[in-house]
Amino acid sequence: MRRCELTALSSAAVCGAFAVALLILAETRPHFSIVAAIFTGGRACTGLLVYAGLRLSRRRTDAFAEGLYKIENLIAVAIGALVIVAAWELGKYAVSAFAAGRDLLPEPLESVPYLLIATVLAAGLGAAKTMVARADGCPSLRADAWHSILDAVALSLMTVGAVLAGLGVQRADELVAFLACAILFATGAHIVFGGLKVLLDASVECGVLSAVERVVNDDPRVARVVEVAGRNAGSYRLLTVRLTPQTTELAAAEALCGDLRRVVREQVANVGDIVVELVPAEAAGPAAGLTEGVASPGDESPDAAALPAGAGRRGGISRAERAEIVSTVISAAMAALMITVAMSSGSVAVLAEGTDTVVDVVASVAVLAGMRLARRRSQTFPQGLYKVENLTAAGIGVLVLVSAWELGREAVDRLVNGSEPLEQPLTVLMLMLGVVVVTAALGRYKARVGRQERSPSLQADGRHALSDAAASAGVALGVGLQWAGVPYTDSIAALVVVALLAWTGVEVLLDALRVLLDASLERDVLDRIRVCVEEQPGVRRVLTVRGRNSGAYRFVNLTVVPEGPDLDHAERMLERVRRVVRERFENVDRIDVELAAG
Repeated sequence: MRRCELTALSSAAVCGAFAVALLILAETRPHFSIVAAIFTGGRACTGLLVYAGLRLSRRRTDAFAEGLYKIENLIAVAIGALVIVAAWELGKYAVSAFAAGRDLLPEPLESVPYLLIATVLAAGLGAAKTMVARADGCPSLRADAWHSILDAVALSLMTVGAVLAGLGVQRADELVAFLACAILFATGAHIVFGGLKVLLDASVECGVLSAVERVVNDDPRVARVVEVAGRNAGSYRLLTVRLTPQTTELAAAEALCGDLRRVVREQVANVGDIVVELVPAEAAGPAAGLTEGVASPGDESPDAAALPAGAGRRGGISRAERAEIVSTVISAAMAALMITVAMSSGSVAVLAEGTDTVVDVVASVAVLAGMRLARRRSQTFPQGLYKVENLTAAGIGVLVLVSAWELGREAVDRLVNGSEPLEQPLTVLMLMLGVVVVTAALGRYKARVGRQERSPSLQADGRHALSDAAASAGVALGVGLQWAGVPYTDSIAALVVVALLAWTGVEVLLDALRVLLDASLERDVLDRIRVCVEEQPGVRRVLTVRGRNSGAYRFVNLTVVPEGPDLDHAERMLERVRRVVRERFENVDRIDVELAAG
């Protein structure tokens, strides 16, 4: 077991035992505050989450050929989200206590010892996890360390508030709780954004790239370094080095690449895969600069010259964006109409559909923003912000699940407590039939354009719209049956909507997470790329083919054995390979090719 895994598991065990002890005391001592138990129990849960992520991140599967490293960053995002939720819940409790004029802690002075113990425990665990996270370069444990330190700050503030409240200072504990909420929220947002940057393929830090460049340049067999780029993935760094060797013999160049990989891993911490591309002197162009992994403007690599259409462009409206704008306008009109009719008729099923359509409008605006952002490249994101579309799709999935939960609670409440008969049932029925037709047409339109434009967020939105059409048909059936005298069908129809929403939300969320975690390209696509490359003149065989999706685009990595031993001839063959792959396969962005002597 690695040190970071042992630290996360030990933290979870200690916090879990202390939280259970606090809860038992809370049952026997009515004056005892449960705040310390909630904070400590939350850290126990995040510790288990970190441990599970660290174990999973070491695996490689056919679906994740590059490894599940980024599951650590996904867990860091989840921890940040939990901190924000904790801040929200504590804030709500403090506001209700403030509004009611009661103390946040019923017996504040009695709670002080327990709050102090919880504070010391959180601070000690936070310091220990910080040291281990820095030494091992573990982002999920670093996020958990932030969580512990932040809990210590919040608990110390709560302790001060409890003392002041016990000494008779009015509203002291509530005011301190508000300050603790603000700190929790700010740090939770910091953790979330840090995790999202890595999920979106942010560049490795410039200092690390410079260190890699120095290591490569120190080898006398290297004529020059053309480009050093990299991205983070969990605890590891995935690097790409393009260089010109002194030799023109392929076997000697391959030996150089192997030695460089070994030396870089020895001298730079936490390096995972290293792709080393060989570039002949006449093809190298001017020397590359290193600014957050971006080569200087003069460095026109084969991939830089062949960016996908739209990548890096900021102006103009694409066909996918136009489809989303049309959908947003129509959905907003339908949502307003459905909510108006639901209020006048009392139909919970129509209210469910109207609420879901409001979610659709919000999601459509997010999709539009994602499409615009996805076109950009920057120093922090040299490989493009393509994954913003996948992140947007994940956000849509979460919104769908949240709306399903809220509507499900309302429908169950109507079933248990009963509901008033529908008013204007014919109007409601005609409205829902119209919604079915319009929503189905929009769904098919968005799904078709999304497939043609290879836009994952638009395809997700199209699938969501088609499920909405099916749900609307169920609502129309429920309204018709209730109009005919069959009881509870309106609420039952609402539950059908909820089930379909939950299914769609989970499907969209999982599809988006696969890409954010660097899932491999489909096996049939990789096989067709292999066949395509092996058909090219000058290629003896292809040793490996790997690839991943990033938004609407594909990144491909090849290891090729050329027919001849000369590096210059091999490079001309690779130029042809890159061109043919882009011609035969849609939306291929970067193609990294490593040469092997066989």
